[in-house]
Formats: sequence, structure tokens, C-alpha cells
Amino acid sequence: MKHIVFVLSGYYPYFSAVGTCVNHVVSCLKTRYHITILSVKNHCGQSDEDYLNGCHILRVDTKQINHRLYVEDKIESKRNAFFRRLYSLELLFLRMLKYLKAIIKPHNVDYHLCRKYEEALERIHSITPIDVIIPVCIPFESMVSTYRYCSQLQSPPKVISYFFDPFSDNISLHRTKLNQRIKYTKHLKLEQKILDLSSQIIIMRHLQPHFEQEFSNYANKISVLEHPMLYAVSADPSEKDVQLKILTYAGSFNKGIREPDFMLQVLAKLEISVECNIYAVGNCSEVLFAYAKKYPSVIHFYGSVTKEEADKAIAQSDYILSVGNRNANQSPSKIFECLATGKPIIHFYYYNQDSVISILQRYPNSLCIQITDGTTEDALVKLRKFLEKDCQLLSFEDVKSLYPDALPETTANVITEFIENM
Repeated sequence: MKHIVFVLSGYYPYFSAVGTCVNHVVSCLKTRYHITILSVKNHCGQSDEDYLNGCHILRVDTKQINHRLYVEDKIESKRNAFFRRLYSLELLFLRMLKYLKAIIKPHNVDYHLCRKYEEALERIHSITPIDVIIPVCIPFESMVSTYRYCSQLQSPPKVISYFFDPFSDNISLHRTKLNQRIKYTKHLKLEQKILDLSSQIIIMRHLQPHFEQEFSNYANKISVLEHPMLYAVSADPSEKDVQLKILTYAGSFNKGIREPDFMLQVLAKLEISVECNIYAVGNCSEVLFAYAKKYPSVIHFYGSVTKEEADKAIAQSDYILSVGNRNANQSPSKIFECLATGKPIIHFYYYNQDSVISILQRYPNSLCIQITDGTTEDALVKLRKFLEKDCQLLSFEDVKSLYPDALPETTANVITEFIENM
């Protein structure tokens, strides 16, 4: 049985968006291969090892990651407003430090994390030899560490590079357009090293223009797919007032990438019988707490929860809320998980180039609302009209026929075909 190691960010039980995608692919591969997950700690107090469905999970961290997780935990656990504010200031300082490092460093790569990944790969290989490594971006550190680890070996494992997000042209990651442009050539060279090492490359559809422009000579290695988030889910209706419409958001909010402010403004002004439940991680907790406190009958903020809790909330909702990324070359994986429910989707977007808009054009139960700096009146009119409509649930078979590239088994088949032909 061949041994596959996935290298990624947050995994079980607090899955990152990429971690959730990988989990679905792993579910399709685990009976055929021996699978190890190498992830990053993303919650205070997490253990170094764990198991999920027969797969061994190893977690790494750095001093910086540990410090941030400790401060975030204190912010969430402290009831006293003074201490919450104090820890919030400390978290702000840590973010400013990270911002400055992104500007100053020649490469926007955390080499401390890379070393932790490399050490873990060495430990894994010493116990059970690795046949295939699948580094997953973001974080790009997973790919850099895989490159550095394999470069030391005479007979390295095969590598399948799995790109969910951009690196060299990721403005959010590099903080400013100027910084992204200055370091673009250096970062492209890093990407090229990864592609040279890779025997197979999987990219998301929204990354296709970048790879066609910069790496057209690698076309024979590249498979273009979608986020593997399309899987059958069942509704779990709870007892409630039939007049009350439940809207649910489950995902992340991060300043400069995806922010909740406009959506919250619109929801607070709806003036119809709705309950908006928000389950979110990220650095926008303060504004979410503030709206939940000001509009307690409408907006409920639950913070970070497990995947199981978030899934249950989505299953019990009538409508699903979605917010797009500020970067046009990034697409939230969550949208395919939302599509799988067959439920109506309300998507807030920044730019007309938002890739989710084209995805939802095929989906009849959807409304797209542009985020503007001015009035919310147009958005309110559209949303009220949509909520008054009778939207029928789509069957999973119907949704599957619309988005076959987003099925986890589609990605699993690409990986299996490569491994079996090694």
C-alpha cells in the first residue's frame, strides 16, 4: 500500500477551508492508500498527533504561531472587556509585526514553519517510507518545505503540487500591490522550482490564467479542477416559527480579504422576520460581536466552531450567506459546499470579476449583491424581493450535473491515475 503525505495548514477538528477540501479527497483515497496528514496547529492546546478515520495526523507549530493562538484564545475566553481589549491590542501588535515582515523580507515565506515541516517529513519517512507528497497551497510554505526536503534525497518521493490559491500574484498575502510587484519575479522563480520538482500539478480553475501566462510549458503536467466540496448533504429541519427565515454564514472573515461589514449593514436593516446566524473565524470578531450586541434579535455570532457544528447550522438554515474575496484571482471553496445543499444562496461580492458570480450563473437559486461604499438601499430591495420568492430545493443529482469538476472523487481519480502509473 503506497504511502501518501498531504502537507497543509489547518486540519481536524478545526478545518481550514483548504483542510476541508483535502479531507473530502482523503475520504475517497483512504481505503486504497496509507495516508498521513501533516498540518499546522490552529487552536490553542492542540496535541501534536491525532487520528481521523484511520489517517495519522501530525501537527507542527512555531513560536510565533503558538503566541498568536494563545492571544486569540485569551480574547475569546475573557469575559472582562478590559482584558479582552488588552489582548486585542497585543494581537494587533502581532499582526503589525507580520505585516512589516511581509514588506521587509526578500521572500514572503515563513522559513521557521518550513523547517518544522521538513523535520516532520523526516520523522514520517523514518517510520514509513513516503511514496508521494502532496503539498497544498496556501500555505506556500508546504511547497517550499517539500522542495527543500526532496532536494536533499537521492531518490525523493514523487510530488503532486496542489494549488488552491495564488502565491506570486496574491496581493492579500503580500499586503500591498507595490510589494507584490517588487517581489513578483523572485516569487515566480520559487513557483517554478516547485513546478520543476512536481510530477503532477493540480490547480483550481480561477488560477488557470496565471499558469497559462507564466507557466505554459508545464501544461502537460497540469490538471484544472474545482474545489472538491460537492458532496451530498441532508437537510436537518429544526422546529421554528414558519414565518421566520433563517440565514446562515459559516466560514471566515479577514480584514482586507473578506469583510462582513456591508452584509451586516444590510441584514440589520431588513425589517422582516429573519434570524442571521454567523459561524466565523478570522480577525473580524469585534465588528461581528458589535452587530450581534446591537441587533440581538436578528444577528447571532457564534465565533469559531467545529466543522460538525457548522454543518448542522447550514443543514437547519433556509438560506446560505456567502461573501466573496477582494482578490479576483481567489475563489472561496465554501461556495461548492453551499451549492451541494440545493438551498438558496445569497452572495455578496466586491468586483464584477468575482469568480463566484460565473459559478452561480448556472445555479437558479441564487442572488448576487455587490458590496458598495455608499448606500445599502439597492441591496435591501434585491434581498427583500429574493426572500419573498418561493425557492425550491435543487436535488444533489441536479447540482452534480452542473459542477462535475467539484466532486471529491474527480480529484481523487486524478491522483489515483497518477499514482497507479508511477
